[in-house]
Amino acid sequence: MNGGLNFSILDGWWIEGYNEINGFAIGNNAEATSNTSSGENDADNAVMDAEDAESLYSTLENEIIPAFYNIGDSGLPDEWIGRMKNALTTLTPQFSSDRMLSDYIEKIYKR
Repeated sequence: MNGGLNFSILDGWWIEGYNEINGFAIGNNAEATSNTSSGENDADNAVMDAEDAESLYSTLENEIIPAFYNIGDSGLPDEWIGRMKNALTTLTPQFSSDRMLSDYIEKIYKR
């Protein structure tokens, strides 16, 4: 882990790790889970693409850029640094190679 903030759709590992402070989401959880049916068509995909694009640009403009460039009394981007610390604190225990190795040892090798 390096403190970099993730900005992604809510699927895969990010839907498990995201807590609204430790990074940024494109779209919302309802969109991610509702579009898993096998009945998708090109029109549905086009709508979802447009919604994701709107979410991406809106999040950049209203959350990411202000958090990164808003310099606090400390002379540093305090909100951004707080988010980085939260990411390190909340994501490292769940998604580190140390945890992965512990899982392999306990769940596979010691069986």
